[in-house]
Amino acid sequence: MSPVANLWKLACLLFFQIVASSPVARGSDMATSHHYSYPRITLVNNLGNDTTTTITCLDTARNVSVFVGQDGLFHDFKDGYDFSGYTDANEEEWHPFTPQRIPSEDISIPLGSMGGNFSFQLPTFVSACRAYYAKGELWMGAVPGADGRIGAVEPAFTNPGDNNYNMSWAFAEFAWVKNETFVVNPSSVDFVDIGVALNLTRMDSNETLSIEGLFPDAKHHMCEQLKKVSTPDAPWSDGCHYDGQGNLTRVVAPTHIAQEGAFEAYWNPYIDQVLAHYAENPLVVRIGGGERQCRTDFESETLSCDGIAPIHFRPTPKDIFGCNSGPFARRGAVEEEKAIMTNICARMNRGTMIDSDNRTADPLSSKMKAYESSVHNEYSEAVHNNERDGLGYGFPYDDVDEDGKAVAGVLSVPWDQTGELTIFVGGRPSHRDHNNVTASDISPESE
Repeated sequence: MSPVANLWKLACLLFFQIVASSPVARGSDMATSHHYSYPRITLVNNLGNDTTTTITCLDTARNVSVFVGQDGLFHDFKDGYDFSGYTDANEEEWHPFTPQRIPSEDISIPLGSMGGNFSFQLPTFVSACRAYYAKGELWMGAVPGADGRIGAVEPAFTNPGDNNYNMSWAFAEFAWVKNETFVVNPSSVDFVDIGVALNLTRMDSNETLSIEGLFPDAKHHMCEQLKKVSTPDAPWSDGCHYDGQGNLTRVVAPTHIAQEGAFEAYWNPYIDQVLAHYAENPLVVRIGGGERQCRTDFESETLSCDGIAPIHFRPTPKDIFGCNSGPFARRGAVEEEKAIMTNICARMNRGTMIDSDNRTADPLSSKMKAYESSVHNEYSEAVHNNERDGLGYGFPYDDVDEDGKAVAGVLSVPWDQTGELTIFVGGRPSHRDHNNVTASDISPESE
């Protein structure tokens, strides 16, 4: 072979090595010639000094729990942590492990002073990601599960014995799923503390989707609102948690209020009204672009809908607030039943099962608004009232809507068009008056 041919061969080899190692090539589905970029995640400190972030994910390619280090790279939870001496997962009897603390210098990322930021690029597809943000350093641990896999010990917001209980912290959730979407939301389903605003860019259209998030004083305003509506039968303000010095730390959803029998006397008369009303009138549920009709039987306390078996319908307060137990439990593979029951649970929380004139709750005809009824989830209403744009999760199925108006504050773009997610910790400045928005203004039942 001539020297020229050798040089040409060498040049070709070098070219293909460079291409193979480039980010574009590593982000290519070669079977479909579909190219994509790895999303960048940036956190901006609008909260002040001593603000930190801790980011955990499930690396779906390896099914391994990981965290983001100060170097911006993924690290397995098992790396460098000695779990020897604990009960082996293969023994017949398995006992819980004592969590091992992950050193803060490994997992806690300082965001610097006001306006400081931290940025990293996702190296792979992920799910169940949480970007925690806190005033101070969160105590984060690792522990083996029953299957031997190492997982994160998450901060506990309802346990006074937890190391993070008296700290101010919150989180946003995100996932990047191949052939599906990149999705993110600043969930307030469980509690409200530090707020965030979000930007998510879409590459093909250069569009930036955004959520404005909670007002800076949201938790204080929420507690004021919940105290005004609290009664012995409905102790909404029990969700206001304080530290040892009397400082408000967070507002917790009613799902986590431990008082025995709480809210039963609040919900039961409303359930009786629903059972009686829909024994005489059809309940129309819109799912998947179609309609299903349901009826109740007051004596047997059952709900029957087109295409599904009768369901005992006497939900407890826990069933209503959580939307995943009792009549709202997700049973087997009957997707239509799940869709119907989550729709009904959303209506229960919003108080739109029956309108103020005791008419059938059809938002497209009765023009009902969420939270106008005297019986509804006051915590969820308070969440929406204290969001700058009214968008955010106030209960687990707050993403259910019937007229195309979403209120849950979920941002999503196609998986292969994801640009950058920016999380503004503490929110961003806004001149909008705190009292200008109410939950009924942004409800899916309003037009």
